[in-house]
Amino acid sequence: MSAPAIRVLLVDDSPLDLVILRRLIDPMPGVDVVATAAGGKEALRLIAEHLPDVVCTDYMMPEMDGLELTKQIMGTQPTPILAISSVVDDPESAFPILQAGALDFFPKPSPTPGEEDRIRRELAQKIRVLSKVYVFRRQSRAGGSGGTATQAPREPTPSGPPIVGSTPSGARRSGHSIALIGASTGGPQALQTLLGRLPADFPLPICLAQHISPGFLDAFATWLDKTVPLSVRVARQGERPTCGCVYLAPENAHMEFGPTGLVRLSDGPKRDGHRPSITVMFESAARAFGDRSVAVLLTGMGQDGAAGMKMLSDGRALTLAQNAETSVVFGMPKAAIALGAAKHVLSPDAIADTLLEVTR
Repeated sequence: MSAPAIRVLLVDDSPLDLVILRRLIDPMPGVDVVATAAGGKEALRLIAEHLPDVVCTDYMMPEMDGLELTKQIMGTQPTPILAISSVVDDPESAFPILQAGALDFFPKPSPTPGEEDRIRRELAQKIRVLSKVYVFRRQSRAGGSGGTATQAPREPTPSGPPIVGSTPSGARRSGHSIALIGASTGGPQALQTLLGRLPADFPLPICLAQHISPGFLDAFATWLDKTVPLSVRVARQGERPTCGCVYLAPENAHMEFGPTGLVRLSDGPKRDGHRPSITVMFESAARAFGDRSVAVLLTGMGQDGAAGMKMLSDGRALTLAQNAETSVVFGMPKAAIALGAAKHVLSPDAIADTLLEVTR
């Protein structure tokens, strides 16, 4: 017996954009558009009526925009949300929708000749992944309804040798030179939590590879820079990472390190389907910094970063993976755990506490 189709609700005030989205989604096997809405108020009514598995919503809409719609959905009928939006120059209007509970972004598709099949594959992958995420309502500290969502995967953490749950007390406290973080789906939310707990004078440079849709990286860097104490920017060729700064791998470029630790950007082949690749960054750090590295692998689909973390772990670097309970998609951390690459499996809060502990 085949699995039931994924039920999708589309929300956009542009009739043309709705037609384009339907043309992309209708041929997807196992995915059904159960309804379309021209605005947020209509969408709330249709969600109660059709109980979709995924809501794909535009951001800029009259009366009720995508941000307010997301808040309303998370407060009344929590549902996985994919924000489908044009590349936004103002990051303050782009990323709060993730804070409100949306799980991921996808660039608003345009009818570009020859690109339809690629866009359909990428959109189908996003929809299928988000349809498997369990989203639930979270209570605010004051006891009322919160406008955000907490996500949890439906599969348990695999058993094995990593230490799970508490901040490691026996980790080495000196000699680290660099921190490395890899993230994918759900990464912006986890990163805001993790980096938000680190002070502006954190004594290690942090290099970050985040899988993100094309065109959103600069806005993401600006948003993150404004919401965490550390300085955040896109890495440049040949610079030396300095303490108190987070360096993002640029779009479509691997971030590696030369023998003296300088950033080396390359357009080498994709690894695990990605460029930038987390594994490429981790393996390069293993060669350049060895056991002076601290590596973190956060929520994400697939297995990028697992092999690189294994190389770091074998070289006695400190390796930390996000736990299943707080991951939007427990793919990359699970792959690292399965390889025996993650020495500790923790929540983003506890990962931040560990980084503070080992750099005292």
